[in-house]
Amino acid sequence: MGSKNSLIKLGILIDELGYDFSKFDIHHFTKWIAERRKRPIYLKPWKFTRSIFGAWLPKDDFDLIYYEPDLSEVHTIHILLHELSHMLLNHVPIAMNQAAASRFRTLGDSDPAVHEQAIVGLCRSIHYSDNQETEAETLSALIQTRVFRMAGLAALTHTSRRLEMKQLVEGMRFNQ
Repeated sequence: MGSKNSLIKLGILIDELGYDFSKFDIHHFTKWIAERRKRPIYLKPWKFTRSIFGAWLPKDDFDLIYYEPDLSEVHTIHILLHELSHMLLNHVPIAMNQAAASRFRTLGDSDPAVHEQAIVGLCRSIHYSDNQETEAETLSALIQTRVFRMAGLAALTHTSRRLEMKQLVEGMRFNQ
């Protein structure tokens, strides 16, 4: 997950957020981060064609988070928290080639084919350092741990009636 020092640093970051994790809801948390950063964040479901589950695309005046819509709620929340963690950690992409930058500017276009080309191109060309990916993944896991500790599993599953979630909860034996 990370070194002891990085875990301490990330734990302090979570504490300093001042968010009430006992009332966690991913949409409320996203809105809360947007207000804190003074930048709207838009969550957009997107059916990715590769092994990509999410992408954060910072624009000039707002942020977009694209996420795979066909995942379990827990996995979707994890993906969203991972992308939000990049924001909270002030990460920036370390590489974007010129073609991807051009595609990035087209995301305001209304043509879905243009959107797909832009998103796939960006996901292939925006890279974070391994340290940034590890840090974002660790922060998202620590946030989930905090939510679970303060609000319970229901906050991460929204007490889903879906069979897959019931099976996950039963398999983890949280309900015994």
